[in-house]
Amino acid sequence: MNRPDVSIIIVSWNTKAHLAQCLSAIAPAAGGVTVEVIVVDNGSSDGTQTMLAQQFPHVRLIQNQENLGFGRANNIGARESRGRTLLLLNSDCDLAPGALKTMIDALEQDPALGGLFCRLLNPDGSLQPSVHRSFPSPWSLLGDLCFLPSLRYAVYRRPTLHRWLLRSTIRTHQYAQDVAWGGGACMLIRRTAFEAVGGFDERFFLYCEDMDLCKRLRDAGYRLRYLPESSAVHHWGASTVQTPAAVLREAYRSRGYYFEKHFPGWGGTVARWMAVGELGIRRAVFTLLALVSTQHRQAYRDRAWASAACMQDIRRFQGHPAERQAHSRPDSLYLFLILVVLLSLFRYFHDVLKYLVESPFIDFAHYYTYATLVSLGQDPFDPTVVARVDDLLQIRRAGAAANYPPLFYLFMQPWVWLPFRPATILWFTVNQLCLLGALVLCFRHGPPPSPVRVGAVLFVALNYQPLMESLALGQTNVVLLFLVTLAWWGLHEGHPWLAAGAAAATVHMKPQYGLLLPLLWWIGERRVAARALLVAGLGLGASLVMLGPTHHLQYLRYVLSMPDYLVTWTANLSPRATLHRLLDAPGQSRLLADGLTLAFDGGILALFARALPRTIPAGSSALDWSWGLGLAAMLLLSPLTEEHHLVVLLLPLALLILGGPVNLMRPSDSILLVGAILLLGSRYSLEQFPMFHQGWLSLLATGKLLGVMAVAWILLRCLRDSGRPPS
Repeated sequence: MNRPDVSIIIVSWNTKAHLAQCLSAIAPAAGGVTVEVIVVDNGSSDGTQTMLAQQFPHVRLIQNQENLGFGRANNIGARESRGRTLLLLNSDCDLAPGALKTMIDALEQDPALGGLFCRLLNPDGSLQPSVHRSFPSPWSLLGDLCFLPSLRYAVYRRPTLHRWLLRSTIRTHQYAQDVAWGGGACMLIRRTAFEAVGGFDERFFLYCEDMDLCKRLRDAGYRLRYLPESSAVHHWGASTVQTPAAVLREAYRSRGYYFEKHFPGWGGTVARWMAVGELGIRRAVFTLLALVSTQHRQAYRDRAWASAACMQDIRRFQGHPAERQAHSRPDSLYLFLILVVLLSLFRYFHDVLKYLVESPFIDFAHYYTYATLVSLGQDPFDPTVVARVDDLLQIRRAGAAANYPPLFYLFMQPWVWLPFRPATILWFTVNQLCLLGALVLCFRHGPPPSPVRVGAVLFVALNYQPLMESLALGQTNVVLLFLVTLAWWGLHEGHPWLAAGAAAATVHMKPQYGLLLPLLWWIGERRVAARALLVAGLGLGASLVMLGPTHHLQYLRYVLSMPDYLVTWTANLSPRATLHRLLDAPGQSRLLADGLTLAFDGGILALFARALPRTIPAGSSALDWSWGLGLAAMLLLSPLTEEHHLVVLLLPLALLILGGPVNLMRPSDSILLVGAILLLGSRYSLEQFPMFHQGWLSLLATGKLLGVMAVAWILLRCLRDSGRPPS
């Protein structure tokens, strides 16, 4: 007997009317494709069986005595089917004419495809979003605490809101594309692929079983594709609306199963905590609504009760015994981790509040003063004019000339529209947002990190002394941290103009960041480097037009003849300053120090250039280590490196903690990383002791410089290991 082209498996539970409509749409959708239709009934009591016998006698009915769940019922239907492909179809889903033929043709044309999804529509013809480019992680549940899924569901249900709130989603659903996963309402899957992964995991009673199946298909090497040319109308929730309390419970339990399975050791615990928190909020909200509403009081009380019952069920639920025994960690570890992070947060916000109240923000005052001079059209290198503006503003600023690139003072123009104190608060807020943005980009890159790794990164960032010093001074380094992180993220995500623009902006804030442009060229990102050079050049041209060449010539003279005291200034951590303090003499010793500095810089450049790859595969961790190495090289080669400049090392430190030596379990690198973090992040200073300012004893004040070198060494090791084939 010839095998049919497709076996259509429909699981039904008390959806007689929708099922009849679904079955009626199959023949027009087939378009000449040979079809076998199997209905797996999960103990319906609405007359489904009689309806099938009278109206669709050709349909094969598999009758279960009870509701076995969606995944298990589909597996039963798949085992009894004979088709070369399987169409998993919800009973409330109506295929459009020709849709099935289009899907099967596309599947047969590409042997690498494991499954296909069609465009799902609401009954009014509007889009019903159904496919996704990435899988969720336990951290994505943070949005559930703010009712984001409920808001998203409300938007999906109201087509009038689509054009305003779903523009990007609608645009994405217009094109055929590979996807990470899609809903199981209408999924065509190759039988060999379905059997290779063992079908649905029957421990999922309802919800997340389709996501789990797609995850296992992707892990097995199969591609999944979305095909907008074929469509189906999905009436959404015909079965689930019948028992909302039970559905709520199964939704949370299935979510816990999924994260416990695919994020072993921590995902289930995080999902359970998030679920309890979300349900607690839901219970409180519905209880409050029941108190203030008379028309829907009972409905709100029922929902509050369902949330409370579900919360208790989640608290009792501990996952599958085998997985719990293999992967679970004691909750005390997570409690300890939370305590450490909360204490760090408390200390951080205490210091932040103290800075806002007490700090004069002398570096921001420097920017504010010279931006004011530029806004007035005055010469920022004229001491008389600067003195008049100082008298006008009456603020304490860092006492230096206009030692930032000219365009930077144009960047700072919006801040001088405000009085100084409100401007400092706004600048301080922007810095906090930049820090948060940099951390979020790090966390979102790559596989979702475990709570231990997230906690470690937060602990380092919240206790990082260079960060606190930068905030206290009102320095630009946190903004620079965000820009270099944005450039790194743009390289990874394939946004060349974003990467180029961010890299070019850093050059106009601190010129030593210009080293990132040849770094981009060297590691094979030549188009990005060229675009960054173009953007930087356009910025220079704009500043020449707006400020004139005289300002730029004076700035260039200042940079080329920096004050002598900066060479041996104890706040200068650079290797050049260290060598000058060590030799401690003018004349020949100074020439020797400069010669040794040139030799050191040449050695660093040669070592790093040899280690850096000339091309980096897309998505490779080599890009992480190369970018971090460029930041370390910039700090080592710059003639002026102060402690607050080390803020940018939070990026490579975060990447190392999230996926570097700790992940490789190499004890030497892990110990060195801990040592580097302690050297860089700790609060210590020998500034108050003159005996450590010069000579051999000054080497005892080079701890943070050693920390930079240690980070560079670890990055070199990681870069070398990333190029090795797996053993």
